[in-house]
Amino acid sequence: MIFQTIHIYNLFSYFHKQEIDLTAPDGERNIAIITGRNGHGKTSLLTCLKLLFAGVTESLRRAVQRRRIPGKKQYIVGVGDDWWGIMNRRARRKGETNCGIRICWQESVGKVEAERSWILEGNQVYETLSIQADFLDERLIDNDEFGEASDFLARRLPPSYVDFFLFDGEQIQALAEANRDVQQQQMERLLGISGLDALRDALNKAIRRWKKSAMNPNAKAELQRLEGELRTLKIEKDHLDQKETELKSEIDDLESARGRIQRRMDNLSAFVHREDEAKLKSEQTRLNEEKEELLLKIAEELPRDIVLLTNSTLVKKALSQLNRIVHSEQTTRINLLEELQAILPKQIFGRPAFPQPDISEGQKAFYQYKLIDILEKFSASQPSDADAVFKPDQTASQAALEQLTPYSETDALQRSRVDDFNRLHQKHKRLEVIDKKLLNAASLSTEERLRFEKYKEQIHQMQRDVEEKKIHLKELCNDRDKKETAIHKKNDDKHELEQQVQLNQITENKVKLANRFRSLFGDMKDSRKKERRAELEESINRHFKILMTSHHLINHIELDEDFGLHYLDADGNAIGMGNLSAGMKQLMATALLWSLSEISGAKVPIVVNTPLARIDRKNQEAMLRHYYPAAGRQVIILPTDSEIDAKKFKLISQNVYKTFLLENPEGDYTRINEIDPVQLFKV
Repeated sequence: MIFQTIHIYNLFSYFHKQEIDLTAPDGERNIAIITGRNGHGKTSLLTCLKLLFAGVTESLRRAVQRRRIPGKKQYIVGVGDDWWGIMNRRARRKGETNCGIRICWQESVGKVEAERSWILEGNQVYETLSIQADFLDERLIDNDEFGEASDFLARRLPPSYVDFFLFDGEQIQALAEANRDVQQQQMERLLGISGLDALRDALNKAIRRWKKSAMNPNAKAELQRLEGELRTLKIEKDHLDQKETELKSEIDDLESARGRIQRRMDNLSAFVHREDEAKLKSEQTRLNEEKEELLLKIAEELPRDIVLLTNSTLVKKALSQLNRIVHSEQTTRINLLEELQAILPKQIFGRPAFPQPDISEGQKAFYQYKLIDILEKFSASQPSDADAVFKPDQTASQAALEQLTPYSETDALQRSRVDDFNRLHQKHKRLEVIDKKLLNAASLSTEERLRFEKYKEQIHQMQRDVEEKKIHLKELCNDRDKKETAIHKKNDDKHELEQQVQLNQITENKVKLANRFRSLFGDMKDSRKKERRAELEESINRHFKILMTSHHLINHIELDEDFGLHYLDADGNAIGMGNLSAGMKQLMATALLWSLSEISGAKVPIVVNTPLARIDRKNQEAMLRHYYPAAGRQVIILPTDSEIDAKKFKLISQNVYKTFLLENPEGDYTRINEIDPVQLFKV
């Protein structure tokens, strides 16, 4: 794959249609330089290339905002003032709705043209990926979903490979510190090892399918029902995840807007003496906290107290009745009889010692029944001095008595509740005084006061909106957690059902054979990994020694069985990652990328933004002499105007076939100018 032309229209800083002609005059030189000052479009160009080959990935969205990751749609259309979206601002102001990138490249079998574009209509986004090639019968088109066009691109440059070939020199050190699991998966794919995993996955699916076919109809129907419910639950959970992301974004937007309005209010009252203002704001914060605590206290106590405090006569009557019930002799006697009725017959007839000779079972039953009957009649004959309408049992009476006793002194409780309201009113009045002092209304014009009050109302409304959304977010999170729990339960039920099914002999033989093949593929993968790991380790060490010229702290780089990188000194001792400088990590990552490109044999252009970042002059020279001329059949580097000067250009001039200058003085209109290197670098 050799890029011939890159067309960008209305993406990021590229307004209207901009073209880069990368057609090489001969096949001997492999480096194209596209340079420009910071903010003139180099990073935007790299991002455009990633968008074409991989679409809107998580890594692109993560680079936009660190404290929250926008959704795919938010990445395209924007998220408030924090992120304007991918469409050029000037184009949006002019009412244009289309943006995209198109690349034409040459393969051994013919020419290919790939284009990914977006149409923005209001808050809706329509994405299209199209592929046209000399060797295809018709154009391939995907609309929003993965299809033939996406598969075509993935066969040339899979999305998981993109960061190995299109990268920022300032960020590649992260490869040296990457998550081991992710790094292993990426390297296995790039080195052609993961295909064996695909075979094992296919066997696993076949085994599950055979087991399912061997089930009796009832078990099969039950399994299909469980699988359908699982699919539904997963779709619902994905929907909740998306809603949660959007809701968090809306809350962040509201809080950001509220902060902006608060700053405008502060600017209106900026003339207040700073020392007084600080004291007043401190008191304002304290009073607001105390007010919130008092409101919470009243909200908890008043609904419970209000009925009892306003019905003191009823409370006193209830207390009188409860005292008679709890402390009356009749109640005590009745409770004793009920207890005897429950335990005495069992104690007499059910436990030793027994009479000698023992009485018969019929006699025992007769006397037991007679004893219970006597106790019941005696209990029923006991008088009660309680109101017939109000007869709680002893336990309930005691509990009610304890709860109602504090309300016997209603005057004291009423005074306490009134005091709470008085204190709340006082704090509210004091806060109004502080607001007026901060505003210093006498010093503000009528227009300014109206504006201040408008801002104040906006802040209150935003606060209410935020609280409502937070409540909704909590409900969403609860629903999402319930879905996750249900998914785990359904998976467990599905697994249990599969385990219970008895297989017929033919199916059992197929499963055993598939398991043997699966084990064989596992052994093949381990053997292949060992072989490729040895190749990669040798290549990394060879390239790192070429690039690292300042010292030899790292004597050898070792790869473990999962492609984890370990750094050893001359004595074989491990060197911790924290002991390596940012420049060394970048050189290490560059050696890794160089080796992966070399061993994988992937024929993909290398595009590097800020190619010499964080590296000292001697190591920069080593990179220019050795790495970029050999990194690939086509290498496009995007340096700042300070990274490559006349002296450095001479180191690679014999490999450079084209140079371009990016200019963007307005900030939203990058122009691409092909320029003679003599004029550009003053060589």
